[in-house]
Amino acid sequence: MRNIDVGTSASGGMANAPVEGISSTISMDPPERPHRPGQDADAKLKQLIDLLEIGRIPQELEENLRIVPLDSDESIAFQEKMEQLAKRLFPSHDFDKEPVRFFLMDEEQANACHIQHSNPPLLGFSKGLFDPGNPGAVQSLDELAYILCHEWTHRTLEKKLGSGKNSKGEEALADLSTLKPMFDAGLDPRAALEYVQRVMVREAKFLTGDQNFARIIDVHPIETTRQSALEAGLTALERQRGSLDRPRTALPAEFQQNAADAKHISHVERCLERAGYSEMDTVQKLQALKFFVISNNDWHFARQRDLGKEIRAIRIDPKEQAQVNALDELVDGILELFKTGDAIAGEHLYMMATVASREPQITPVLGRLKKVAEAAKSFVEAKDREDILKAAEVFTQVVQAEPLSSIKCASDFMGRIDWPEFKFVCKVGKQTPWQKHINAIQQAANSPRNAVTEALLHLGVDEQHLYQRTPPKQMLRALEGEPVCLSPKTKALLFETILESPGIVSSKRSEQDSRAADQVVPDVNAYVKAEVLLRFAEGRYRAALNAPDELLEEKREEIRVSTKLAGRLVRKPSGPMLERALRCVGLEQAKADLDFFCEVNSSLFDNSLPAQEGLFRLADELLESDFERGREFYRKIYGVDSKSSLVNLESASIAYEINAIQIPAIMGLIRVPNE
Repeated sequence: MRNIDVGTSASGGMANAPVEGISSTISMDPPERPHRPGQDADAKLKQLIDLLEIGRIPQELEENLRIVPLDSDESIAFQEKMEQLAKRLFPSHDFDKEPVRFFLMDEEQANACHIQHSNPPLLGFSKGLFDPGNPGAVQSLDELAYILCHEWTHRTLEKKLGSGKNSKGEEALADLSTLKPMFDAGLDPRAALEYVQRVMVREAKFLTGDQNFARIIDVHPIETTRQSALEAGLTALERQRGSLDRPRTALPAEFQQNAADAKHISHVERCLERAGYSEMDTVQKLQALKFFVISNNDWHFARQRDLGKEIRAIRIDPKEQAQVNALDELVDGILELFKTGDAIAGEHLYMMATVASREPQITPVLGRLKKVAEAAKSFVEAKDREDILKAAEVFTQVVQAEPLSSIKCASDFMGRIDWPEFKFVCKVGKQTPWQKHINAIQQAANSPRNAVTEALLHLGVDEQHLYQRTPPKQMLRALEGEPVCLSPKTKALLFETILESPGIVSSKRSEQDSRAADQVVPDVNAYVKAEVLLRFAEGRYRAALNAPDELLEEKREEIRVSTKLAGRLVRKPSGPMLERALRCVGLEQAKADLDFFCEVNSSLFDNSLPAQEGLFRLADELLESDFERGREFYRKIYGVDSKSSLVNLESASIAYEINAIQIPAIMGLIRVPNE
């Protein structure tokens, strides 16, 4: 489940959270989606918090969590039943003086959450928790009590310590603190362990390598660790209170009935319903969807999801030109989202439009991008030298005129489109089917080669022969654009040229550096390139520590550029690949200048969490010797909020054993109070 951060939820992070069965708390942090020009993220964040603190639920949060209207019959009945259970578990709590609001989420996944800053406190439970056909559904009142107690602990911690980012320690405490209230209420605390075993541990067995690695860096403890902690907690409770053996309490049927009848109506559905959407024909529906796209100014994840669902539900008839034109007009409206910084929404909705288009390609050309495809076709099909040069000029002009080609956040998107005229399916030796086009352009006076090459890069043309004699600075721009559309082999070729070019990575290359670069050949993949680059940076790091002041900044700049390029070459690797390819530069010398170590490795931290034992050991040593310094180090490398403690699950478990089940005694270990 989730301790939800409203800012993250706004960007869609929480909607993609794995099914875990016990949530994290919803805290408030700045949105992670691209910043929109003119939009003050801090001001919006404050507005969301202000609404929660005066007892209102922001519309963005309501949509992302798919909250069932609180005044509906189902929500009112759910509030009554949950309050009865909460009073049984927490008899000392005065619900008249300190009310708690329980709400349903119209979500199939089994999940729950606590929303920070909410007044009164908001605890949410998904419909999936009460669906008998859902593997994550609760099977008894005891299991529901476990989930409620878990979320209640998040509420208690916020009340005592203030709002802040979640941690593994807090999640461990939220698990362990469920046992005593369940026992005192006459329920079976062993249900907590059985739920974790049945739902979370079982699901973990089917995760892929990448998913398993994601679980390591998540704030929630790994499932088997949660199981071990609960087993230890039950043992301690039994020693303290005696036998835990007691019958399970059946889940009242009203919970399942209320959840089955509850429904969230999205903002998109309400807007389209007011426009009479259900009575429209296909062209009218496409026009209505375009109007929604161009008039909406807030593209959080829920809006993307709900509108995308409506777009993909349409199936146009390719023979009906009016429908094709209407879809292209909708796509043109979607492409405008890239200009406002809503690249995620733009790409998501474009992909939904490709489903509606019924085109056979994975990412077909739609809307105004058809002009680019037509210019590309004319260029490829040109026969003689004069026609080739004219077509090349038109082609580059069309690409440069397309606004997406000058927007950084759109570069990867353009590269993923299936431009039909740029498919190199056959080669004769080292010749491409249109090698004459390259030769004609290169041999011409005032050669337009560089302009054509840059245009092809914008379209993601993955053809190494195009880039072999391209100026290194232009290749560097290609890497800076993060062209995921290019294959590792092509990226490696670009990288090798950059690495061997004076003035790009280093203006002074030693013989040893040159030999290292010579070992890198175009046939190896980008991870090997990154390995060579990191070796280069490692040597420069040691030299920088002993460099005279007049050369120090030059050495540091070489290291910064090297690690940054390595991070770009290795994008979102899997766990095993990460360990092999992304290692920190200068780890052994880090204590000599900790700020510099964090600075030069920042791009690697941003790519993924380095799964490196030495990094963990360094962080632990810093925490022990200077807690504030160690905490700041954790914040830099893991993106942990400086007001959050960094106590791990083991610390929480030890504290639990020492302090029995007295929550206040270990609260200070979980989160540092707000300053």
